[in-house]
Amino acid sequence: MLPQHQWGMGAGAIALGLLVPLAFTSTDLAQRRLGPSWRSLHLLSIPAMLLGGLHAIVAGSSYLGNLQVSGRPLVQALLLAGGLLLVLAVRSPLPWRWLHLQRWYTPARATPEATGRQPTSRCH
Repeated sequence: MLPQHQWGMGAGAIALGLLVPLAFTSTDLAQRRLGPSWRSLHLLSIPAMLLGGLHAIVAGSSYLGNLQVSGRPLVQALLLAGGLLLVLAVRSPLPWRWLHLQRWYTPARATPEATGRQPTSRCH
């Protein structure tokens, strides 16, 4: 296996390793039992997404040859990289502010169920 393929396969294996605990804790029961640490654990989805994208770009573009940086594989790799950047941008408040859409941005926060607190009424 070529060195760049080894890097791609390694990135994919690490991404898979990061996703396994997320799969086991993706239930309401796990969210209640883990409390606030559930959100911290599930933030591993971000590096897993990036490593999965790296795996798809490096190893997925050329299973039977060398890394292809022209034609259709290049377009597919650029589309995938653009999609990954778009997901990261949607999660960040900065692009929302630049586009003057900050009123539509909802930051991630712990849910009352995850923290063990009772929801508070916002109606007065």
